Amino acid sequence: MKRILSSPARLLFLGLLPAVSSCFVAQPFEAPDAEKTPAEYRRATPSQTADTLSAAQLPWDSVFQDPLLREYLDTALQRNFEQQIALATLTKNRAYWRQSRRAFWPQLGLNAQQNYQELSSNSQFGGFFDRIDQYELSGNISWEADIWGRLSSQKRAARAAYLASQEAQRALRTSIIAQVARTYYQLAALTEQETIARQSVRLRKKALRTSRALQEAGRLSAPAVAQARAQWLEAKALVTRTRAQYRQTETAFQLLLGQAPQPVSTAKLSALAEPPGLSTGVPVDLLQNRPDVRAAEQTLRQRFQLVNVARSAFYPRLSITANTGFQSLDFNTLISPQSIFLNVVSGLAQPLFQRGQLQAQLTAARVDQQVALLNFQKSLVTASGEVADALTEMATADSLLDYRRAQVLAYRQATQQTEALLRRGEANYLEVLRAQENLLNARLQVVELRLRYLEGRTRLYRALGGGWRARS
Repeated sequence: MKRILSSPARLLFLGLLPAVSSCFVAQPFEAPDAEKTPAEYRRATPSQTADTLSAAQLPWDSVFQDPLLREYLDTALQRNFEQQIALATLTKNRAYWRQSRRAFWPQLGLNAQQNYQELSSNSQFGGFFDRIDQYELSGNISWEADIWGRLSSQKRAARAAYLASQEAQRALRTSIIAQVARTYYQLAALTEQETIARQSVRLRKKALRTSRALQEAGRLSAPAVAQARAQWLEAKALVTRTRAQYRQTETAFQLLLGQAPQPVSTAKLSALAEPPGLSTGVPVDLLQNRPDVRAAEQTLRQRFQLVNVARSAFYPRLSITANTGFQSLDFNTLISPQSIFLNVVSGLAQPLFQRGQLQAQLTAARVDQQVALLNFQKSLVTASGEVADALTEMATADSLLDYRRAQVLAYRQATQQTEALLRRGEANYLEVLRAQENLLNARLQVVELRLRYLEGRTRLYRALGGGWRARS
């Protein structure tokens, strides 16, 4: 067999190959700073202060303590359709990342073939052969030197894409937890609103009978009776609307759980324990806790590495390919020392004129990187604003709830006093109806504000980035 590396120049070339491969022109990634992040959140009241430990570090079962809600959250995290799709996408991106880690390895292949050829008598070898049978059993290996860091950058980009999808799956998890909790609270609130509405129907029906009796006794006018009947019908309409809204919310809730529509059990809204005090930490914590912010950062990292890939396309690519095996015109002598062949090809390809394609690809990659940076900054500012808005909503609902509860007591007293005056003939029945109407609206407002407060705390927990960590 002939010596392949007989030339000193070839020996020198292969000897310098590791040193050449160590050259790396790709730029290292630097994480973006958070200089646009405010020092602290915009707070609803000046008395609110940041704590050092963010509530985002609490697992969701420490925040939502209602037993029924916990069961629903467990079901949603296992069966929610969007969650399952995100996990499948994560598996796909993990496979791409693992494949990119093997880009530095040589490619191996096996080949077995038979080549049958009938020659024309007027062809170059037609006067010597009528036909040619050739058999081949060979293996090939090829390898590309990562001189300019193209393969390394592709590997880092694939890893960043995988981590971005992982953070996106975590962000979806926090969103599902918040949606399930909020919808559960809405169902509990609608149940209580329906109860209040049915009580109002019974009271107003009784009031309607009383007003008719007073009309027959000549103590009440016909317009007052008509007003009492209108209020009774309005209460019945409220029951119907509340029941329909409950059914629609119940269907949406089951979709979150990945189940077909079926009845849902909830605790009473007044019996629901409030989540424990949620500390906010400082806005810079969002870089560590918010999965969507972390996903935006990983996307920025991926775009940065793709710029390195596009830049490396302007430089030469060094590759080595070897092919060896057995080759023979006679199948009986295929496996023999005389049939062994070897072919080694080393190449250095330098692009010269590509009609502007490489420059366009580099420009597009840089634009994508700039867009990813803007999206990262936007996600951080948006996250900070969501925390501030949740704090404002909680503080507002809490303050209004105190007012509305006091208002309910006042309207209840006013209704009782007006009814007593009516029995003594010192008040008009329309005054009683107005007092009852005000009491109903106040009670419904208490339920609505209680719901807003619980939803605000849930929204705050999600805005801080809580919910994706393992259960306690």
